[in-house]
Amino acid sequence: MKSGPIVLNQTLTNDSKSANLSYKNSPEQIELSIEGRSLFFVGAERFVSTPSRQYNRSEEYLLIGFHDQIRTRYVTDVIGRWPIGKQIWNGQEVPAYRFAMAFFGKPSKSGGSIPNFLGYDGYPVVFSASNGATIMLQPGPASWSITPSKTDAPVSGSVPLAISEENTVKPVAMLQVSGNFDSTTNEIRGRLFDAENDFQGTFRGKLYGPDRAEMAAVFEFSQKSSGLYYLGHFTGKR
Repeated sequence: MKSGPIVLNQTLTNDSKSANLSYKNSPEQIELSIEGRSLFFVGAERFVSTPSRQYNRSEEYLLIGFHDQIRTRYVTDVIGRWPIGKQIWNGQEVPAYRFAMAFFGKPSKSGGSIPNFLGYDGYPVVFSASNGATIMLQPGPASWSITPSKTDAPVSGSVPLAISEENTVKPVAMLQVSGNFDSTTNEIRGRLFDAENDFQGTFRGKLYGPDRAEMAAVFEFSQKSSGLYYLGHFTGKR
């Protein structure tokens, strides 16, 4: 199965690059291939206590269908991580990883009538990958929308960011989403930004399923003042 847009570390790839996912049920085997790298796992390496399908081996992992609060029917998110050596962070040597994030599914067909407004409710997933660890921030629910009836078919929405401190979720930023929709390809692309907190980045995505039922987008953004960068995705349903 070939993916739609993908993100590698903090770079959204161009249209010529994609990931491939293959799965066998008996015996259970799964493989993600991307940019000359392969992540291969067997059923015994699956972590079974989470709603998502998660595979782990040492410092490598693969997550499929990560967010249990938004179960999509026509598209599935895949997140992979593998070690690439060491890096210096805050004066200490820590592991360095490469991350990949992609969507696999049934893209919507082009053409046909399009409503004046398309709204998608869902959940973003955001990872900080700057310090050698994988820290998942805690975004809340979000809504993204497309207004095909307006010039350039604008895409809008938000990505809320929060961290957990002493069993309390603390909001830290609210990134705004601004972009455009191409009805001939059912693709969306644009930028994310929060000027107050110095965040900026880009996103790309597609619509999936009949009647453009679901939206999926990958994104990357950074904070210039701190040098931190993040990657994530949004999935939503009409």
